Amino acid sequence: MSENLPEERDEAARREEPAVVSASFSMMYSGTVPHPAIVEGYERFVPGAAERFLRMAELEQKSRIDADKDEAKLWRMREESLRIEEKRWPYKTGQGNKL
Repeated sequence: MSENLPEERDEAARREEPAVVSASFSMMYSGTVPHPAIVEGYERFVPGAAERFLRMAELEQKSRIDADKDEAKLWRMREESLRIEEKRWPYKTGQGNKL
């Protein structure tokens, strides 16, 4: 029996067992329109899908712009209303001189 028996066994096991290699790949994408590779896949099965995705993104953008404009308009109207109210009732808002 050899003194290096455990080492010899380890060496034999290394030669006989195939190496296991694993790799993974992940990709993240964020945007209004799906990633071009995904759009391409949809386009193969639903002709015109790419155009529909782009149109949907355009409508969403327009909707957001309109909502932002409406919100800004409401804030301006609120500020104007407060200025008018302050002129009519200065004591109510604490801005007028108290007697």
